[in-house]
Amino acid sequence: MKLIALFLVFLSCGTVFYAQKPAVPRFSKHKIGSSTVSAYFPVDPPVFDESYSQDSSVVITSESLVGDHSFALVHVDFRDKVTDSLDREALLISYLDYLQQSFAISGSVGYGKGHTLKSNPQAQGIIDFWQDLDENEYSVKGWITESSISVFMVYGPGEYPYPVAKELFFEGVRY
Repeated sequence: MKLIALFLVFLSCGTVFYAQKPAVPRFSKHKIGSSTVSAYFPVDPPVFDESYSQDSSVVITSESLVGDHSFALVHVDFRDKVTDSLDREALLISYLDYLQQSFAISGSVGYGKGHTLKSNPQAQGIIDFWQDLDENEYSVKGWITESSISVFMVYGPGEYPYPVAKELFFEGVRY
């Protein structure tokens, strides 16, 4: 009888610990708003907001809460192509700097340049890790091509508990 009671205590403790960790999200591929670009998102279907920048580029955003963390995307379809690869990298850095100001980022690890995308070797990528004034942790990866920029962010209290899911979100863009 004591053995059964002990087993039930261990079983209930395991259930409590398991219940505290959010489930791994299921990703599905969706077109990013009105753009020709697709990506994998942790919600089905994702909600997109579209607007125009000052230069008439299309700006598409999406944000989904998964557990305590947000999966966010800012995608811009350029009005004019950016053909020079050095100009593209500088533009991506400039845009990431702008987002740091917009999100009140108080700390940054620093840009990790030179990332490549298997599905599009011409895409250039940069990764960074930020912290905002509320001490939320951000993992950020930006991609740029001749015709668009896509910045993926996963943020919340502490590091997101499923690194493979985060990588799928970051690497799942299809130009």
